Amino acid sequence: MRRLATFVWPVVLAVACNDAEAPRVNVVLGVEEVVAPTELAPNAELVATITVITGGCKRFEQFASTRSDGRLTVEARGSDATPGQTCTRDLRLEPHEYRASLPAGNPVVLAVRRPNGPDLVRQIQIR
Repeated sequence: MRRLATFVWPVVLAVACNDAEAPRVNVVLGVEEVVAPTELAPNAELVATITVITGGCKRFEQFASTRSDGRLTVEARGSDATPGQTCTRDLRLEPHEYRASLPAGNPVVLAVRRPNGPDLVRQIQIR
């Protein structure tokens, strides 16, 4: 009986969370950490690492950004299972590289939105 349980649960979890045909909804994902330089040369490309929170039926898909003078706002977008689907409760921290040219201004504020907390903010000096 124990062998059967050991085999059945991983299969059930894999089917419940990896069904590509299952209905999904778009969501803004949580972010755990942002690693970005504190200084950049003029016209240099920003390369940051943003650690996105996934797991269960949540999947990271892309970063979306908006710009204004002196500010670059980023959010991690993904998908989640529609209500009623069975998902695991595991949490995963996935680091993803984010690249962008910076808007005009000095300093430039990089603000990464979090749906359940304050933005993670990094200030970047242009030198």
